[in-house]
Amino acid sequence: MLMETLMAQLGDGFGLPDLVADRQGIYRVSFDHVHLALRADSHAQMIIIHSTLGALAPGDESTMEELLGANFFGDGPGGAALAVEDGGRITLTRRVLLEQLEYEAFVSLLEGFVNYAEYWQGKLDQPTDEPPSLPHEHGTNMDLMRV
Repeated sequence: MLMETLMAQLGDGFGLPDLVADRQGIYRVSFDHVHLALRADSHAQMIIIHSTLGALAPGDESTMEELLGANFFGDGPGGAALAVEDGGRITLTRRVLLEQLEYEAFVSLLEGFVNYAEYWQGKLDQPTDEPPSLPHEHGTNMDLMRV
C-alpha cells in the first residue's frame, strides 16, 4: 500500500483531515506528549517512524547503558531502535516494509510505537514537546534534518 493512502486513511480514522506531508514528504502526528515524524523511504520501500523522547544529560552513563541494553535483540523498544543523536537527543526509530502494511496493521504498529515511546519517556521521566527529526534518507554519516 502507498504511504499517501495509509496516511489518508489514518487522517480519516482519527479525525485529522489536515494530515498532509510537508515539502520534505514528512507527516507529523502527535498523540499526547508523543510526537511522531513519518516518511516513506522510496528506495527501500519502507516507512520510517521517528520520535524524540528526551535528552541525555552530559555524562549520564547509566542511562546510556540502559538504552544500549534495551536495544539488545530489540526487545526493550519493541522492534524499534533507541539512539542518542548529536546534542544528546534520545530518539526512537522504526523502519517497516511498506508493501507488508495494510491499514489495520499500520494502526496497530503506530499504537505499539506510541506505547513504547510513552514507556521510555516515562522511564526517562522527560516527556518532550520537541518535534522529532529524521535521519537523511541517503546519508551514511547520520546527518540530521529538522522538521
